[in-house]
Amino acid sequence: MIHKINGKEFNFMFGKPLELLYSLIAVSFKDELFMDIDEKEKREIQSIIDMTYNMKERLSSYIRWELSYFFHEYTCTYCNAMGVSIYMSYLKHNPEINAIEELLEIIDKSDECTMLSYAVENIFYENNNRNIREAYDWDMIKNNPNELLNIIKKLELTDGDMKLKLIESVENAKETKQRYIMLLKQFYEKVYMPFEEKIYEAIAPTMEKYEKEFLSNPEKFCRKYFIKDINVFGPVVIIHISIFKFGGSDYWSSREGIECIILGSETWRFIKEEPEREKILNFLKAISDKRRMSIIELLAEKPWYVNEIAEEIGMSAATTSYHLTNLQELGIVDFERYEHRFYYHLNKDKLRELFNEAMKVYLHE
Repeated sequence: MIHKINGKEFNFMFGKPLELLYSLIAVSFKDELFMDIDEKEKREIQSIIDMTYNMKERLSSYIRWELSYFFHEYTCTYCNAMGVSIYMSYLKHNPEINAIEELLEIIDKSDECTMLSYAVENIFYENNNRNIREAYDWDMIKNNPNELLNIIKKLELTDGDMKLKLIESVENAKETKQRYIMLLKQFYEKVYMPFEEKIYEAIAPTMEKYEKEFLSNPEKFCRKYFIKDINVFGPVVIIHISIFKFGGSDYWSSREGIECIILGSETWRFIKEEPEREKILNFLKAISDKRRMSIIELLAEKPWYVNEIAEEIGMSAATTSYHLTNLQELGIVDFERYEHRFYYHLNKDKLRELFNEAMKVYLHE
């Protein structure tokens, strides 16, 4: 349902193609996703854990192998796995689609070089902290396998396997596309479809809960669940409620200017007021990382754009965003939107407050 707030449209929905992707992620990365959840929290989401394991049991040897190839984790986040970046690119170019079969047909009928150019485009941004269109005449290059190979070979990736995989994929573009679409179809038919109705039934009451909470106080809702002020969002925001995200949220933007947030169905369970000592411990853990301290030192001077921070510190944009999110969760860092860019700034008062609280807790001052 669409809600108009402050001149913006917030649409709470259940996107079927998106949920297929997040089920692929959950099954591929289940060990990593459930690793940091304590036993009490696991009991609260046991039905989701059981469904994920039941889905994994339905995997054939073929599907398992292809999942390990296309959904291999790259850097600190599964969002950069080749299979994820390709799938999300098709969704970004076709935001109106809400039928899984229709999206799979679009992927199946698309050109193999176009499909692989989506993966190269995403990895280029991860490696260079800028859009590939700023460096190349992309419309001329994206359908040229030789040029794609030249771009890949120049990338300095921390994951050597990813580079070899990209080269192999472009050199065997037609075969790679056939493997990818076959994986999606087989996973959908054999693994996801038997649980499809159950998934929607589980989502419906949670979506209603989130919508009611949003309408009661939109500003508070955005701060609570997205750690963002409502004013930083663009004119159209889609909020997809995902059972397989279960905790936290992911942010994606499309070329058409539509912003999409995947909000975990169980996120509301995990957001709670931390005890004072635990809050301070998390703060001290966060600033003990020298990369985060470098970010804090930069932001103490002036607001910075994420790509500028990444370039200054010598990290990828994705890794920088990961650390910025961690600092946001503590309230140390915030950001403001200027046109299409987010500029991060340091909340010095919050930083002083946390240092003072740390002294009270540990030095009894």
